[in-house]
Amino acid sequence: MSSVQKIIETSNYFSALKEELSGCKAPLFVYTESFKKRDQFKKIQNISHESFSDFSYNPDYESIVNGAEVFKKNNCDGLVSIGGGSSIDVAKGIKHILNKKDLMHISIPTPSGT
Repeated sequence: MSSVQKIIETSNYFSALKEELSGCKAPLFVYTESFKKRDQFKKIQNISHESFSDFSYNPDYESIVNGAEVFKKNNCDGLVSIGGGSSIDVAKGIKHILNKKDLMHISIPTPSGT
């Protein structure tokens, strides 16, 4: 099965995210603790999801395994990574550990080039 990448450029990521997640019942949102302090965090609270943010800015293998356990425990059916490289890397690692090539992974990069 081939992987399909879809790029959506929008100033209203929240609406686009809701639309893309319409087929998911329990997505796992992966983001850093610092994302919780942003105003944008309030918007995702209105989307039904599970959360995983128990990792550092340089995530280790154990953190990724823990994220995969959260995914399985909550019967998640999609991944959404929000933030910089750490969040995206953790979500990619979770997908790899789960060995689910067909698992949807939506990535919302937010860094501004620090």
